[in-house]
Amino acid sequence: MTEEMNKDQDVTENMAAENQEKPVSEIETLKAQVEQLKDQLLRTVADSENVRKRMERQSEDMAKYAVSNFAKDLINVSENIHRALSSVTAENLENQFLKSLYDGVEMTRKELLNVFEKNKIMMIAPNIGDCFDHNIHQAVAHVDNADLKSGQISGVMQNGYMIHDRLLRPAMVAVVK
Repeated sequence: MTEEMNKDQDVTENMAAENQEKPVSEIETLKAQVEQLKDQLLRTVADSENVRKRMERQSEDMAKYAVSNFAKDLINVSENIHRALSSVTAENLENQFLKSLYDGVEMTRKELLNVFEKNKIMMIAPNIGDCFDHNIHQAVAHVDNADLKSGQISGVMQNGYMIHDRLLRPAMVAVVK
């Protein structure tokens, strides 16, 4: 009987040990699952925040640059107005009708330039002697010039334009060889 009691006691102790191990291993498993779920949650929150920020940037860019094509067309209009005003001679301005017409076109040009400024459209007007910058200039000619160094602008054929921080049209320049 003592032997049976010892066997029963051993079985009971083994069962107790298994039961103690089981809850500990279940707790460890559950803790690991909780950590995994926390990690997944943090990653999901970070991903959604990144998507929100990207959408916000895209929306801002869309608002800034949506008028780029329209602005390019207006730049051509502005330059045609400038060329028209530049072609008027002092003799033409003696005629009162032509003077009034000139003044009206000049006011239109100024208003257009105000609209450009309001919409962050800036002219790139390089000067002779400036260093060539491939980011905002386009070399349309390479010339020899003893007065300037290689890589300097020797002539400007057409001004360039930017909208905010993007190039609409590069300035067309001649560059010293």
